[in-house]
Amino acid sequence: MLCRENHVRGNVRRNRALAKLAAILVLLAGSLVERAHADNGDILLACDQIEAEVGAKTVDIEFVSMTGEFVVLGESGVNDAAHQLTVLNQDCVTATRALANPHPSGAIAQNNLTLNRGVAFHSLFRRLYVLSAVGSRTERTFTARAVDLDGNTIPGAEFTIDTGDPRTDLRGLAFDPARNEFFTLDAGLDRVYRVNLGGDITLVLDLPGKDRPDAKLRGSGIAFDSEDLSLFITYGDVLSPGPRKIVEIDPAGELIGENLVGTPTGVEIPLSAIDSSDIRGIVSFRTDQNERRFAVIGNENIVFHLEHTISDPLPPTGLTYALDSLNQVRLSWTSNGSLAAGAYGGSLTILRNDVALATIVGDAHSFVDENPVNGQTTYAVRATNADGDASDISCPCNAFVGAGGVVDWAIAPDGQIQDVARNDSTGEIYASSPATGKVYRLDESLQLIPDAVEIDPGHDNPTGIAYLRSITLGFTLPGQPDNTTVETDVLAVSDAEGPLLRLVKLETGTPISTISLRFPAEFEGSPQISSLTYVPSDDASEQRFICTEKTTGQIFVFQRSGNLIHQCVPTSVFFQFGLGCGITYDELQGTILTATDDGIVREFFAEGNPGSCGLADPDYEVSLASTGSAFATQGHIGGIQIADNTLLVAVPGSGTIFRLLLYADAGRLFVRGDVNSDGLVNITDIVRMLAFLFQAGDPISCLDAADFNDDGRVRISDAQYGIEALFKGGPPPPAPYPEAGFDRTFRDEIGCESTSIN
Repeated sequence: MLCRENHVRGNVRRNRALAKLAAILVLLAGSLVERAHADNGDILLACDQIEAEVGAKTVDIEFVSMTGEFVVLGESGVNDAAHQLTVLNQDCVTATRALANPHPSGAIAQNNLTLNRGVAFHSLFRRLYVLSAVGSRTERTFTARAVDLDGNTIPGAEFTIDTGDPRTDLRGLAFDPARNEFFTLDAGLDRVYRVNLGGDITLVLDLPGKDRPDAKLRGSGIAFDSEDLSLFITYGDVLSPGPRKIVEIDPAGELIGENLVGTPTGVEIPLSAIDSSDIRGIVSFRTDQNERRFAVIGNENIVFHLEHTISDPLPPTGLTYALDSLNQVRLSWTSNGSLAAGAYGGSLTILRNDVALATIVGDAHSFVDENPVNGQTTYAVRATNADGDASDISCPCNAFVGAGGVVDWAIAPDGQIQDVARNDSTGEIYASSPATGKVYRLDESLQLIPDAVEIDPGHDNPTGIAYLRSITLGFTLPGQPDNTTVETDVLAVSDAEGPLLRLVKLETGTPISTISLRFPAEFEGSPQISSLTYVPSDDASEQRFICTEKTTGQIFVFQRSGNLIHQCVPTSVFFQFGLGCGITYDELQGTILTATDDGIVREFFAEGNPGSCGLADPDYEVSLASTGSAFATQGHIGGIQIADNTLLVAVPGSGTIFRLLLYADAGRLFVRGDVNSDGLVNITDIVRMLAFLFQAGDPISCLDAADFNDDGRVRISDAQYGIEALFKGGPPPPAPYPEAGFDRTFRDEIGCESTSIN
């Protein structure tokens, strides 16, 4: 799983001299905040009120070394003020002049609006090149034109970049004087291009860490250091709302398979000090004292100077985390020490929420936090060499731990998805895409199954889908022969607009039957089914289809025949929830899980009082915050599906499938109540648990065993339950009891580490 703020692995540039650098600014006259001392990535200077000078949202910034000035580019071509280049002095306080943009502003009405994308100073010719996107979204061209430092357009000094891919979205421009060429970033394909003055692409460089096809890494800013001949890009991943660090890469790259991939140097600059998800242009520059800094444009046109230090030793980079089914956090990173494989001569310190958690050997590349803190948790790593010199702290990694934490994720096939379903017997996963008209087969790792039987969804725009272990088709009338049949391994598929369900036999991939869902007569227009689930039963009369419907924001429950038996909105005792979409049936609990419009998955009863789906467990909530910054926006979620102790979540906006933790998997056999694992359940187990709770006793290796009443928590009520069960004729502990087994009866965040039952 990718850490929100780190997603790079690579080699290290060694023997870099220790330098104190200060970094970057933004533009505009306004309030200034300056610090006498800062750590790597800290803000040295912030310039706001830039809009008063530029008149529009800014997209890029460049440093003109020969004059010591900054040039800022506005984004929109609606008017001249929003389109021009603004020149600022080095402290960002004064706008010295405005330069005319060499591109015409265009107009929305004529569908030729100019969207500026990047500016770069050609130090050899002493001119500024402006890269802009011109035309409609489907017929956009990316062209660079030049002006001199007085704002005069230079005739003939222009070139057009054509990648041949309609997904291309060029952002930023940086000049390489050693080659007399430019670099630009393709945010649509997560690539870097080097382009000559004729517009020819001379180098294609994939971004490092893009180890999943079409993963969105949030790169949007690019800069080139002409002294070190290194490239800097802003970096994030599909889990972050925007770039979270600046990564230095060697543009020479490394050939991996058939692709040339940029090689990380081991230098990263965190962007966590900037409270902005919309970080755009960046530029690397040196002050009059030859200190390196970065200027970064953030939200609301604020330009920041950021500290850029290179410690000796270099800190670990590419810190990532994975949350496993036991609710343990597994960290991994790339070490940048001077020994073999990047090992450090000293030690590594793991930091959790800025506090030292553990010290481990210097050649380690991973660490497991077996008892993490639930909720939002920040991890980082610091290294020391053989002389005891400490590195800077690594770029931080933000992990969400506990229910709702990301166990795994993958970009859906073709980057399109609406709903998910799962075959509990085989683990095969199905994903629908109304955009492509397909239903895909995926394995447990959320990857396409090669050579799988293609599924014919029976609809042009498949939306809600559900796996049917078995369903009874046909009807038997009183006094008539039985003409029902039972079909197994079937997928039910709904259409984007319409009440028809196609039943597809998965063995052949072809439709075998159609069921018309009978929505109420007063329903206006065609129903828009967004998510679908199925309630299996050996009793055909109890088999159910349950769906969420977009236009009404309601849940509808149908018999297997398609007859409506219930419609409702999620409700609690006190208020009604708005439906956020996504629905799945929990066979263990006999309830449904659905996402409400506040970005929370809650548990409800599928049937009940007219118009109501009552809240089943008011204490059970799973946040969807890990799926993106818009998690509480209606329509953010497409479909959800329980998969053992995790929840599969389809997010149409990012085209992503997430696997979130529902509750910690016991993972191992245990007997409930056998706290000391001696094979017996007696008073000694209660004494052992009380010592753990109130006398700082030794940790209990299997907390699930100590959870006598199976409420997901270990507390005094468990001791009371145990005493009632052992000595007062109370009910026995819930399964697994008295035989060893797994915890499959309640969603909680405790597990069982015990490897055997004595």
